Amino acid sequence: MGTVYNRAKRKDRDGNLVRGKDGKPLKDDKKPKYWAGYKDRDGVWKYVDTKQPSKELAESFLRKLEANVEAGKVGMPKRTSAQRCGALFDEWNATLVNRDAYGDRLRLEKHLRPMFGETNVRDVTLAAIKNWVTAQRKGKAPRNERPRKAKALAPLPEGHKRPGPKPKAKAPRPKREPGKVLSDASIRHNLNLLSRFMAWAVDQEHVPHNPCRDFPQNARPAQAAKTPQPWLDDDAAVLALMKALPEPIDLLFYLGNRAGLRTGELCGLRMSDLEWLAEGVIRVRHSYAGPLKEQRRNAPPKTKWVPAPDDAPERLAAQLKRRKADGAKPEDYLFPAGADEGPGHLSKMAINRAWQTAGLACGVALTWYQATRHSFVSRNLSRGVSLDEVSAAVGHSSPTVTRQFYDHFVRKQFSPGLRAGLPSEPA
Repeated sequence: MGTVYNRAKRKDRDGNLVRGKDGKPLKDDKKPKYWAGYKDRDGVWKYVDTKQPSKELAESFLRKLEANVEAGKVGMPKRTSAQRCGALFDEWNATLVNRDAYGDRLRLEKHLRPMFGETNVRDVTLAAIKNWVTAQRKGKAPRNERPRKAKALAPLPEGHKRPGPKPKAKAPRPKREPGKVLSDASIRHNLNLLSRFMAWAVDQEHVPHNPCRDFPQNARPAQAAKTPQPWLDDDAAVLALMKALPEPIDLLFYLGNRAGLRTGELCGLRMSDLEWLAEGVIRVRHSYAGPLKEQRRNAPPKTKWVPAPDDAPERLAAQLKRRKADGAKPEDYLFPAGADEGPGHLSKMAINRAWQTAGLACGVALTWYQATRHSFVSRNLSRGVSLDEVSAAVGHSSPTVTRQFYDHFVRKQFSPGLRAGLPSEPA
């Protein structure tokens, strides 16, 4: 039976070995270097560097090594550097085009590369993935932290001196190898990201199967329970907030609260999108200056229709008249940016600044999303509007998506047929 041991030695800043009370060098658990010892067919002990980042992966490497020896093979088959996950991570990274590609790249560099970067892609087995999930729960999984750059002081003109004591520049934050204990939600994100990478590796014929699909459902990190968020149910508070908000942000808030539009959809409205106000609907085609959130890649442009409030023609009449007087064309923005922001649509930052000021003035401690889109869904479901109709109004892909977040309202609504009682007994 072979053995796995750590040969990394702890060193101080000067490069000297750190020794314990017994005089023996201490092991460096932050930068391990696991070696495996095994007996060959002649009974002679051999020692090899496993090149694995954790003891669990090194033990898995040793079991494969011993299986090869028993089968009459000499050691482990050589793997090319192109088959290592680190090189494949770079290839897969270049193909990411999803909306959260930036966040995926950060998570890839922070969690996946430190664990599997030097591992051959065929050695990423179900056992290795289980050990990685366990290590994340215990805070023993390796991770990379982006080092904090030291802030450089601005240079002064020649002959000038900086007043006061000499400021000290902040030292860069050291890179931490062992990570803290991660929550199940974060581990679930990491596992899903690894599964997407392995699915890509299967598609590129680097591996025959995605081992993440074999992960038992009962052992997967549990998804965090969604708690009900507060929402704005008082119409008087809505009117007070509209008075406290400057123009035209008051109208953006009005449409978000009464029609359930996202911030990007509100900013991306064009003049021609309101031609159907008399019919009780608003056309939505843009999110800011780009496509809608529901837009699929390489698919034809998507358009959705949302319900318009009954008083929308009267409340939006002044803004429409003002934009037509400015010479706005049908494809110009309904809510353009201010003079200090330049051409284009209103910025999210300007909306947030105005909302914080109005919220403090009216005593409303809700986010913009909670007071607009979330309040629209919560208000209608609490008043008995059907789940299908609300889901279609906000543009969810199916009522199942709406139920995931608003099940606490859906469970309280039952049709009259389910509440039918017994008929009166005959006389």
